[in-house]
Amino acid sequence: IVYSNNVNVEDDSTVTIKALTNTNFSGEISVGFSITPKDIAEADVTFADATYSAAAITPVPNVFLEDYGTLTQGTDYTISHSEIVSAGPHDITVTGTGNYTGTVNAEFTVQQMSISGAVIENIEDIYYTGSGITPTPQVTLEGFGSLEKDADYTLSYENNTAVGTATIIVTGCGNFKDSTSTTFEIIDSFNSTEVYFGDSIEIEPVIFNGTSFKPEVTKVMIHGVELTKDVHYTVSYGENTNAGEGTVTIT
Repeated sequence: IVYSNNVNVEDDSTVTIKALTNTNFSGEISVGFSITPKDIAEADVTFADATYSAAAITPVPNVFLEDYGTLTQGTDYTISHSEIVSAGPHDITVTGTGNYTGTVNAEFTVQQMSISGAVIENIEDIYYTGSGITPTPQVTLEGFGSLEKDADYTLSYENNTAVGTATIIVTGCGNFKDSTSTTFEIIDSFNSTEVYFGDSIEIEPVIFNGTSFKPEVTKVMIHGVELTKDVHYTVSYGENTNAGEGTVTIT
């Protein structure tokens, strides 16, 4: 028995039966037969690691079929998928070709890019207001340019109410992960304080009457923000009994 062209699906395969010499038979007969393609539905499909980038990503598959080994892309199978331009899972269809047929669906996951190397810029010293201060910086990452708040990252703050050093934290979201941070200064702005006595920042002169004079502080403003007495400041007075200059101290 002799076989020919019996390797690939597209071959014109034959089996030839020849009579043995020194027997009662002679001659030979040839019969054609077909090789059907192997279904790849049970193939194991994995992918090389991939991380989000600014360009479309092409998955690199490894297709393994028991008893057949690792198949070759383009010869044994093709892949199809929508354009991959974001982190997360993506559906891939592997379709047999050549000696293989059928399809197998697989999931290809693109990992998020770390934002830990981002540069945080454009945060200047900010005057104390009594409320939480939430500046919005410019965030850039090499290879990606300027990132977009709430699409690529979120912002959070620490120690951003009192005078001193505050922290701004940039945390990746969407196509980005991890976090990075920087600090900014909240500076004392009492030098720019406006103290109101009634409707005026001026205290009208009073006539000596032998008692201590304590003009009522009705409002304290810093850069247009009204502060709350006993929360943001206290009021104290000098003796203010004798004729001359009295004192009111805002602390």
